[in-house]
Amino acid sequence: MIKCLVIGLGRIGMLYDNPKYPNQIWSHTKAIKKSKHFTLNCGIDKNSKNLSIFKKRFKKTLAVKSISEVPNDFKTDIGIISTPAKDHYNSINKLLKKIKPSMIICEKPIEFNIKNSIKILDLCKKNKIKLVVNYIRRCDPSASTIKK
Repeated sequence: MIKCLVIGLGRIGMLYDNPKYPNQIWSHTKAIKKSKHFTLNCGIDKNSKNLSIFKKRFKKTLAVKSISEVPNDFKTDIGIISTPAKDHYNSINKLLKKIKPSMIICEKPIEFNIKNSIKILDLCKKNKIKLVVNYIRRCDPSASTIKK
């Protein structure tokens, strides 16, 4: 199983999913939990309400307010960054200081600040970590069809 950590348990991290529609997957946490190839081993969010919801949905999964609270011996394969874009650099920087996943999936845009975007790329390259930026859904042909 590929272990995944999610930083940012807001909309795309967790809240887009509606418990009334159990077969629909709209967030990172639910996609991970529904897959037979991945396991969710940590959720991080400074928002107490989001963290509380996460704890109820994912009872046996580590849930903390910050990366600094993650145990020193913690291991994960993929770090998913779904914090606000203005926080991406700080989230990735803190993640790499504490944990070295083999891959980071970052929500779009990678950052609002070009200098921080370059710093993210440099950090990942220096640490030999694959970086993937999630695509923009409004460019998806199905989204255009629905809009029309």
